Amino acid sequence: MKTVFDNKRISGILGILPETVCYFEDEMIDGASVRNQKIKKNMGYGRRYRVKPDTTTSQLCCQGLHYLLDNGIVKKDEIAAILVVSLTPDYYVPQISNLIHADFNLPKDVFAMDLWSGCSGYIDGLFHAFTLLEHIDDKKVLLFTGDILNRMSREKEKYVNPPYGGDGASITIVENTKQESRIPFAIKNDGRQKDLIAFYQGAFADIFHRNSHLSDGVVLQPAESFRFFQKCIPDLLMGFFDDFEIKREDIDFYCFIQANKLSVKKFADKLQIPYEKVSMEFVEKYGDLSATLNPIGIIDRYGDALLGNDAHKVAICGYGAGVRWGTTVLELNNLDICKNIIVNL
Repeated sequence: MKTVFDNKRISGILGILPETVCYFEDEMIDGASVRNQKIKKNMGYGRRYRVKPDTTTSQLCCQGLHYLLDNGIVKKDEIAAILVVSLTPDYYVPQISNLIHADFNLPKDVFAMDLWSGCSGYIDGLFHAFTLLEHIDDKKVLLFTGDILNRMSREKEKYVNPPYGGDGASITIVENTKQESRIPFAIKNDGRQKDLIAFYQGAFADIFHRNSHLSDGVVLQPAESFRFFQKCIPDLLMGFFDDFEIKREDIDFYCFIQANKLSVKKFADKLQIPYEKVSMEFVEKYGDLSATLNPIGIIDRYGDALLGNDAHKVAICGYGAGVRWGTTVLELNNLDICKNIIVNL
């Protein structure tokens, strides 16, 4: 699908990262070997953030909202809705958004909803947030992303294959604006490719029927996923630029989801995008943060520069489980906050 939202803006982005940092050489069996160092260099692996064994996704999100409220970036009476995008909910019910709503004793008319989405989740979340703003006048929607996928493995485990998932969360503040803005979206799905990236273990089909296929847990076909998205993402962006009459040279920064450095490099080559407009080191700095890597990546790229008047045109692209992929282009400036915080979780 394709659509355009008018007179909407992002007014703040906060990243929330746990304090524990893990390094490739320490986590791998024989991480300093010539073979593994070649893998590290080619794929861009480096460090990643890992939550404590008892930390939940909602705790990361709540720490972030406490920070925004304590520092006056957001006030309770300005919040009209909270949306949460995650693959790692605390529970089936209550949802993370319900837990946040309860923790901050928000009014009953504050809309709260979770979205089950993976690496395309930031695109999905922004789409739903901007849709909600069509029915909200002068209040704000808080879009949370967060995952703690490292809880699926033992903390002291040594790996044969490189681990690249990272833990973290983010909060993006979105609101209506009287300034003219035009935000195009394109989102695509292919459910036939659902087994490329899947999490079967623990849901109702598995719990009650003990399906041996589902109980295998995470299904990940990295080579097939790589080939699939190497075709889909360039095709999506080229069609998107044509449909919305966007000149790719006018984009200041392309923020791709990153499972590895190589995939992003190949996107840039196919789309003929200069490397300086595409950061490839996010997975090296943070690991694969799923949907959270888009907002963390924007913070990493710009930081305080987005607090000023100069506008930066950013193309955001997410793709992953479902399978699902999408993109949008926004002009970012005059943000109230654009920073990462480290929390003791």
